[in-house]
Amino acid sequence: MHICLDIEIRPRGVLDDEEMENFSQSDRRIVDAFDEEFQKYHVRRKRPHGYKITSKDGKYEDFWRFHERYKEQFDIVVYGNIEYDEEDFFKAEAFILTFMKQCYYYDGWNEEKYDCLETVSPVLGQWHPKAPIYIKLPANTRKEFAMRPAGANTPDFESYLSPQLYEYLISCGIEKEFFRPAYAKNNPDDPIAWRLWGADHVLPPESFMPFDKPEEHIWLQDADTGYVKWVWDEPEDSDIDDEEDDDDEGEGEDYMPDWEFYLNGDFEVYQMTLNKEGIEQLAWVNEAYECIGNIRPTLIKKELFWLIEEKVPNIKRRSTPVFFSEHPKGGYKKLRIRE
Repeated sequence: MHICLDIEIRPRGVLDDEEMENFSQSDRRIVDAFDEEFQKYHVRRKRPHGYKITSKDGKYEDFWRFHERYKEQFDIVVYGNIEYDEEDFFKAEAFILTFMKQCYYYDGWNEEKYDCLETVSPVLGQWHPKAPIYIKLPANTRKEFAMRPAGANTPDFESYLSPQLYEYLISCGIEKEFFRPAYAKNNPDDPIAWRLWGADHVLPPESFMPFDKPEEHIWLQDADTGYVKWVWDEPEDSDIDDEEDDDDEGEGEDYMPDWEFYLNGDFEVYQMTLNKEGIEQLAWVNEAYECIGNIRPTLIKKELFWLIEEKVPNIKRRSTPVFFSEHPKGGYKKLRIRE
């Protein structure tokens, strides 16, 4: 596994697309020299100064030296993500599945009739789909679903399968309990997709660890529902456990980490892991006890991943391998939910 960077160099403070090339004469010499040096990594379908470079490339460290030197002079947009090598997929014990296509739930005030989402934890803002599930497929996704085994993900990485892929997996011996039908609002009788369903097979608490360094993250747990949500670490003197004071409203924002608008994503390789207890309790489709964002991620057995990969080979481009690791005892920090 390695880091892949998507890079774009812009004039400082420019937001209008028409002004993206308005470098000063001195700045132009710098970006032209950079372009000549990094021409091998130039991405031509993007703006003139867009590049893609990985941590396996010889110029990776050179780029970061350039970034450090000129980050105040230019807006250097950097987005990093982890890419997995073929050997990583064969070492994995489970996967978080991600398809290339997208699908969406109905939303907006005029779609209330088709709102299939229920709030599971008001404290943490977590939700879960309820039957009947209604989704909408973009035109290109709908066309592919009608033609062949395929899949799509919501923006929150929930996986929906085409009817053909669903039938194939059923024929391979995957039980129907691991799927839920999803419908279009104009046809509530025939499923247009099937959701991978792991809510009936939740993994043991603390068996799934999304981060290599648990001491840098904490979870907040809703005592009524048992759901947990990953959040940034808080300083030791944080008053998050104290009752909120109206006079100090907004003070908690001081504890959030600084976020650079033009620098985001993953810049260090880390592994999502399951311990022995989690692996032993894997079913075909599972939900983690822990939440990332507003939902508990869906994990699937490696055998199911490879069955899907036979029909949809490009799932390896975005899916996340989950590896075995015995997690440190007491590695998680837990805080009480604010009232």
